[in-house]
Amino acid sequence: MSNRITWSGLAEYAADLGRLPTALVDEATALVYDAANGTADAIRAAYPSRSGDLRNGVAVRPGTERPFTVSAIVENLAPLAWIFENGSQTRQYVTTRGVKHLTGRMPPGHVFIPRVIRGRRALDVALAAMVTRHGLTVTADSGLGLAA
Repeated sequence: MSNRITWSGLAEYAADLGRLPTALVDEATALVYDAANGTADAIRAAYPSRSGDLRNGVAVRPGTERPFTVSAIVENLAPLAWIFENGSQTRQYVTTRGVKHLTGRMPPGHVFIPRVIRGRRALDVALAAMVTRHGLTVTADSGLGLAA
């Protein structure tokens, strides 16, 4: 008794697999930049209205380009962004004329990082849905931080 396996459409299947990474990168690019721009908008909206420098300093730029990879960087280029996010201590200094000055403590603003974390989580869900639509399976160890 002999066994026989016949593959029908194997060449088409191999061609589809070859096109899959490009299709995924093209679709992921739109998702990544939508998420980055949405996160930047959320950060700008959360900064105090009196702080135009903080709002205007938020920018989105392309990340490192590699084959089959897409990334975007959300950053704040305002000079005082780090101090606003992390706060400052009470400081005392003396001027050249001998006058003592005491600067107040500024509590941390915690605007940037929490919104970036929320944006990244939403992007993970969108990327998982995208690869699922393309017939792939997302598991807990896939690097997207999602449960199976």
